[in-house]
Amino acid sequence: MKRPGSYRAKSHDGEVYDNFTIIGDTGKRDKNRGQIVLIQYNDGVLDEIPYSWIRQGNFTGLDSAGLSVNIRHEQGEALGKKYGPMLQKYSRDNGKKLARYFNQNFVKDGVNLALVASRTIRSDSSSGVKGVSWNNKQKKWCATLTVGGKRVLYKYFEHLSDAVEARKAAEDEYLKPYVEQYQKIMGGN
Repeated sequence: MKRPGSYRAKSHDGEVYDNFTIIGDTGKRDKNRGQIVLIQYNDGVLDEIPYSWIRQGNFTGLDSAGLSVNIRHEQGEALGKKYGPMLQKYSRDNGKKLARYFNQNFVKDGVNLALVASRTIRSDSSSGVKGVSWNNKQKKWCATLTVGGKRVLYKYFEHLSDAVEARKAAEDEYLKPYVEQYQKIMGGN
């Protein structure tokens, strides 16, 4: 019997679109409690996106130049190597296995190891350093770091170099074990 207010998300495993295929439900939900699905682009790269993007027609898998959109290209390539055998069939069971495999091997203590190991910097970064930004209100540089949902660094600095140094020190203290764990999983890359 269903509990009041609960719903069972529809399975979209194996749905094939022009530029990607849905592998399965990740078990994650967006802020509106919508499904987040794991997809595989035609070039083999994996990514997680809200299913609502597909349903509303806002996601085609292509950018304006007609190239495959690889939001997490490095992570996707790494996941593709690990999941290769599992991606041969797109069934509900394999989608669940894939999500379970990801959570067992790439999420430790609530930290996504692949994202922690990624050195990708946003294109609109004011500092050019991950976790360091300019705060207009304070007129200072702000160094931040969140690990497993807990903020472990949030400090303001007069000089960019001080903020970068604080961020690097916090990364060494809090993230180094996770990065090493990820590199061990991925074969020492």
